[in-house]
Amino acid sequence: MIYEGDAEPSVGVVEFNSRTYQYQVGRVSYAERVPLWNAKTREQADFCTRFSFVIAQSSSAPHAAGLAFFLVPVGFGIPPNSGGGFLSLFNTTTSDSSQNQIVLVEFDTFPNPEWDPSFEHVGINVNSISSAKYTFWNSSLHNEDTVEALIAYNATTKNLSVSWTYSNTSNSIENSSLSHQIDLMEILPEWVTIGFSAATSSFIERHQLLTWEFNSSLVVKETHGKDEKRTRLIVILVVSLGVLTAGVLIALGILWRQREKRMKRKATETAVNLTSINDDLERGAGPRKFSYDNLALATSNFSDERKLGQGGFGAVYKGCLHDTGEFLLVYEFMVNGSLDYHLFGKKSPLNWELRYKIAHGLASALLYLHEEWEQCVVHRDIKSSNVMLDSNFNVKLGDFGLARLMDHELGPQTASGLAGTLGYMAPEYIRTRRASKESDVYSFGVVLVEIATGRKSSDPVGRSSEMGIVAWIWDLYGSGNLLSAIDEKLYKVFDVEQVKCLMIVGLWCAHPDCKLRPSIRQAMQVLHFEAAMPNLPSKMPVPVYYVPTIPSNIPLLLSNLNSHVIQLVFSNPRLPLRSCLDFFNFIRENPVNKPDLVAHLTLIRRLYDVGKFTDVQFVLNCIASDVNLRTSVSNIVSLVKDGTDDDHIFVQKLSGMLFSVYADNEMFEEAIGVFDYMENIGFKIHERCCIVLLLALNRCDKMDMSFSFFLRMVGANVEITIFSMNILMDGLCKRGEVEKAKDLMEEMVTRGIEPDIVTYNTLMNVYYINGMVDEALKVKSTMEHRGFEPNVVTYNTIAGGLCKLKQFGEAKSWLFTMIERGLTPSMLSFNTLITIFSKKGKLEEAKRLFEGMEKRGVRPNIVTYNVLIDRYCKKEKLEEAKRLFEEMEEKGVRPNIVTYNVLINGYGKKGNLEEAKRLFEGMEKRGVRPNIVSYNALIDGYGKKGKLEEAKWLFEEMEEKGVRPNTVTYSTWIDGYYKKGNLEEAKRLFEGMEKRGVRPNIVTYNVLIDEYGKKKKLEEAKRLFKEMENMGVRPDSIAYNTLIDEYCNKENLEEVKGLFEEMEKKGVRYDTVTYTTLIDGYCKIGNLEEAKRLFEEMEKKGVRYDTVTYTTLIDGYCKIGNLEEAKRIFEGMEKRGVRPNIVTYNVLIDGYGKKGKMTEAHKLRGVMEATGNKPNVYTYASLIHGELLSGNSAEALELFSEMKQRGVIPDVVTYRTIILGLSKQGRPDEALRLYDEMIEAGITLNERLYSSIAGSLYTDRSFL
Repeated sequence: MIYEGDAEPSVGVVEFNSRTYQYQVGRVSYAERVPLWNAKTREQADFCTRFSFVIAQSSSAPHAAGLAFFLVPVGFGIPPNSGGGFLSLFNTTTSDSSQNQIVLVEFDTFPNPEWDPSFEHVGINVNSISSAKYTFWNSSLHNEDTVEALIAYNATTKNLSVSWTYSNTSNSIENSSLSHQIDLMEILPEWVTIGFSAATSSFIERHQLLTWEFNSSLVVKETHGKDEKRTRLIVILVVSLGVLTAGVLIALGILWRQREKRMKRKATETAVNLTSINDDLERGAGPRKFSYDNLALATSNFSDERKLGQGGFGAVYKGCLHDTGEFLLVYEFMVNGSLDYHLFGKKSPLNWELRYKIAHGLASALLYLHEEWEQCVVHRDIKSSNVMLDSNFNVKLGDFGLARLMDHELGPQTASGLAGTLGYMAPEYIRTRRASKESDVYSFGVVLVEIATGRKSSDPVGRSSEMGIVAWIWDLYGSGNLLSAIDEKLYKVFDVEQVKCLMIVGLWCAHPDCKLRPSIRQAMQVLHFEAAMPNLPSKMPVPVYYVPTIPSNIPLLLSNLNSHVIQLVFSNPRLPLRSCLDFFNFIRENPVNKPDLVAHLTLIRRLYDVGKFTDVQFVLNCIASDVNLRTSVSNIVSLVKDGTDDDHIFVQKLSGMLFSVYADNEMFEEAIGVFDYMENIGFKIHERCCIVLLLALNRCDKMDMSFSFFLRMVGANVEITIFSMNILMDGLCKRGEVEKAKDLMEEMVTRGIEPDIVTYNTLMNVYYINGMVDEALKVKSTMEHRGFEPNVVTYNTIAGGLCKLKQFGEAKSWLFTMIERGLTPSMLSFNTLITIFSKKGKLEEAKRLFEGMEKRGVRPNIVTYNVLIDRYCKKEKLEEAKRLFEEMEEKGVRPNIVTYNVLINGYGKKGNLEEAKRLFEGMEKRGVRPNIVSYNALIDGYGKKGKLEEAKWLFEEMEEKGVRPNTVTYSTWIDGYYKKGNLEEAKRLFEGMEKRGVRPNIVTYNVLIDEYGKKKKLEEAKRLFKEMENMGVRPDSIAYNTLIDEYCNKENLEEVKGLFEEMEKKGVRYDTVTYTTLIDGYCKIGNLEEAKRLFEEMEKKGVRYDTVTYTTLIDGYCKIGNLEEAKRIFEGMEKRGVRPNIVTYNVLIDGYGKKGKMTEAHKLRGVMEATGNKPNVYTYASLIHGELLSGNSAEALELFSEMKQRGVIPDVVTYRTIILGLSKQGRPDEALRLYDEMIEAGITLNERLYSSIAGSLYTDRSFL
């Protein structure tokens, strides 16, 4: 790889710029020439390239320029003045030159009015900075998200296409593909250079290339003498504590080839031995070497099975290693990535224990480099992104591309040449350009402060927006307020002494005076609390070597500056614009004489005259953000008019750019004021400016203003395209204003703006959200009728909408139709399908889909794993859930709070509290902080097991850690106390809820009412019911059902009827439990006519029957002896999809037995067993009772013997039934034998049972 400009390799990424200063230009290209076509055969290459990248916007400022993949002639360098919108590929003289030979695909983040469309876009450019084909994309929406792109060229059809997806911010408003017909053989030479370029202007953003692979069908061998060129792989060397670890992954094979060039260059440098680590490798004094042949053998000839991934630095493999042959470097795979992703990224935050461990690990690695290896290594680029973390969060220091070797015996030494990362570079290093161990220690100190605060070294903090992180912490140290800077993501869970120690050592290491910094060993001793903490000055010292460079009369000079002088400086054509901009940025921070409005406008005019439009926008941003400069557009125009011929054009463009600036800064009234001015003057208003305002209004949910402004656009004859309409429609649909959106679409059709597939997808999505399936499908039909083929977004929208409506079968069919039509499923497609199969209980099919994802080029993400783990937990397949949990970590998918909560809940409900607790305790060690759901799941598990002391301990811990208990916490705990019979403690908890600011909800009241009902405290239950209503908590069917059940048990059907009618008046829907409870009540008093009426009413009102409902009614008819009706109801169950259970069979068998219909009873028993319901003790008791009533004592004894043989243990009821029956049939000996057997079995009798059995055996009880 060749790095140009500001581009540089980092761990796992290519950095094009550091996002810390303006006007950066970075380019990276493949070092080898790539054949595009063969001059002899005229054969053309089919090629494809896959890559992923991140564009990160700086705070609230607009995006800067963007990133592009390019194909250019070999030897094409970065043109002069090619920053900003020129993307380091063009400049003002070559932006549209016929001499160009450039093809690129750009992800443009800034619409330049001179050559770009009126919006941020993805474009295909041919020999021009202007895109030949483009489509809208919202770079602000995708800020910091990972974009995965595929560019392909078909030499037969001459089609160049690009498609892209996002990890987290996919949406239906944007296209995700683009293509253009182009014959590359007519545009580009036979051999080309391929690569990526990015640039910034006065606005800054960060560009990172994460992965890159390139494949071509054309192979043309280049030979030089006898040796063919070899493919080169690039990776990063990683340092570990104690030794430079040789591990399991293959890497850089070209470093040693550059030795001779490097040695020649080094000969001209300082006499001190500053050779690099790469030279040391050649001498055999450094890390261990491995042969190419053995590496090939170890990795099965670099087979796909051993391949871990493909990145921007080459392919990465795993394998066992051997020696000899051609040499490559080897480094370890870091499962947990780099420290910066954990501190500043979207990963779960690290807990304090891990942070302190990482600080110690980094110190140990640096100690090894500085003092413990045979030569001193100055790293020169210690920063969070170079601190790599393995699976146990052990530290490995990476990226030794800038490192230099020194000799321990020569004493203090320095390495010349400025390199590293701003924000981590020591002040003396920046000034003198000489690195040393002390400058490494400074960088280490900055990282310590980042670890404690969770803030980047480049973040503006403190009293001034220009105050750096070290100055800010020193300020807090002086005021005794260090702890106020601690990372909020730690939620106050940390060791106070360790925090103070880490930050004070960080300040000590980052002392402005290098002579007052500690060695890394001294710093480690304090971190280990083996030495006293340093006594630092309360104010941050000023480095002594800066004093001579700052003239004492600077304040006087600044105070003498006035507006006229500043204007003269800005308007002087002999002063370079770059110097003017630097001067502008300097004096803007001057509290005495900041540039006034005229000075700003003077600079703007100069920038405009040379086409520096991004800089114009930057200066306009300065005007908009300063209340002292802000004024009406008419006042601004009056200050810039100079009466020249191009004056009108300048004012028009200035107004348009000011309009965009106000819109970007969400200054909506000011933006519309500029729009009014432009309309009144008759200026042409470009849609691109209006789109900026529409997007900002949508973002702020100001849809009424957005709609009103769109109508203004129409009235002002702005040339509106489908992009503007889609933006407005998307906002309206998200607000639920579907008809308004639809009317807008139909109105715009009459104005010649036809909807596109994005429009239709947006409409379909909102219809599905609102459950309007038929309307959504009508939109699809209309779309197809107008010639638009559904795309992946269309099918995902349909499937997602149907899933929300629980229509999983339909959703699955649509996704399979998509696949059958040759469309490639996206991550969302797979996740939706896996969710569907999981919810339908088809876990094997879900698992097969999951396993097939990677074969289709889609890697499972955290959502995929969470869906499957959740389903396995719900199905109580916890071993499979645990296996997936372990697999996701192995594959680099880090579990999040949802993953842990699902598993803890699953193990808790299964009763495996040891595993649930182990997971809970392990969360924080992995940087995932338990939330209220985590605590509630574990408290619920302890409550169900009756372990209330453990639950209480968790309750107290969560409050200590700042996790506030909610109603679920209290309801779960109250229920636990009730189940243990501790009503007083439960009542105390309930009464204390509101004192802690937690109001009981319906669940809490239902738990209490149910428990009081079960304890037969009906008046207390009724009191709570009334209290609930008085507190504004609306009773639900569960609360009513509890009271109805208790009144039914008391056979108080008047109260039941009153509650039933009250439910209807209050709109509380009767459910299955309500009806079943009422039916049971009427059955108990023998009113089967009313019970049957309620049963039939259920069907009319659409209330589902269940097994309990049927069993209750069958039991009622059996008790009054109406077996015909009982049988008819029983036979109707399965016709309605309700399967009888063991209780249903037992009820009917008992009914047959009491009526002496034993043939029917035994026949029903046979049906029961055939359906998988094994007879239980109640089945046998009913059959024995029936045989005895029919006088068949021998059959009864045979059944009694059979039940014991089948492992069904007789209970007291069975013994009583057979003993009494045998006694009545004159078989007292058998009865007495069974009585003795019952006593020996440990079955005790109450007085009533004792009396009935004894009385049936003998009138004289003396024998008992």
